[in-house]
Amino acid sequence: SDPSGGGGSLQGSLQLAEDRWQIELQSESLPLSVVTLVRRRLPEFADTIPSQVGGDATGALRIAGLPDGVIEASLDGVQVRNLTAAESQSRLWTNQLATVDGELVLTPGRVIGRQLRATTDFASATINGAFSRTVSLVGASDNPLRWLEGLDGSAIAEIDLPSLDRALPGLLPLKQDAQLVSGRAVAEVNSLPASGGQRRSQLVVRSDQVRARASGRAVVIDPILLKAVVATDQNHLTAEEFQWTSAFASAVGQGDLRSGSANVEIDFGRLSSTLRPIVDLARTSLDGTAAGNISWNASADEVWRLSGSGKATNLVITLPGGEVFRRPTIQSD
Repeated sequence: SDPSGGGGSLQGSLQLAEDRWQIELQSESLPLSVVTLVRRRLPEFADTIPSQVGGDATGALRIAGLPDGVIEASLDGVQVRNLTAAESQSRLWTNQLATVDGELVLTPGRVIGRQLRATTDFASATINGAFSRTVSLVGASDNPLRWLEGLDGSAIAEIDLPSLDRALPGLLPLKQDAQLVSGRAVAEVNSLPASGGQRRSQLVVRSDQVRARASGRAVVIDPILLKAVVATDQNHLTAEEFQWTSAFASAVGQGDLRSGSANVEIDFGRLSSTLRPIVDLARTSLDGTAAGNISWNASADEVWRLSGSGKATNLVITLPGGEVFRRPTIQSD
């Protein structure tokens, strides 16, 4: 039962064999305040569990451990209602209804989702495929897109930005007088047919037109699109192409973190004027334009080299401390 007076139920069973185990749980309006008991009993997880948690959970969960180290989980009609979470004297995060359904498999090297779908007040995500669990983001030979390497299937996530700001206040760096009215961000990953012995995947991240109000006036941020096609073999991952388009910048290129090239154009003034009405830029301002072609490579001794040509015009950068960098023209070859 909940210390605050609510109640719920939890039933379960445990099966143990020599080389496998299985746990089945069925809850009905189980108070989430029990999570705080876990926080007290397992202090090593205290930093990852809020000190104040409210709400209740209903649904069925089955978890099985197999002889080869694989763990299978099946979630059926899991609902978390009226969730609240906060640390002492911090903002209160809320979510009225979250749902999870589907199957999840954890192997030593992969995460496999089978019609796995999760929803909250502000987002939804669906996974139907396998992804790599071994990701490294450091070193010249690594790439933030390396988690696509083991992709076989598809995944999509959609976020409603105004709902996100209401549920998790303070997560988005908005000004106090700014309010999001409408807008959505979507990320989608799909595996593509292999070519030349290489696995291929496509990543698309896009936003709709974002509408907001700040100081009593309407603000509009035009859509942003990022697309990349990634090819990988056992030892190497490369972006066959990547493209970023928006009202204030564009980039087209190919390569990885060891070598590649890109054509870039950016209007700093438009970027600043687009974000300033709603985003707290901490007294930083930008103006001017820049365009050019750049290429990069890293040698075997981990030395990075950057080359290219470009031009910046009417460049003005004001830092929070008041320092101003101003150049009418910058030309590089």
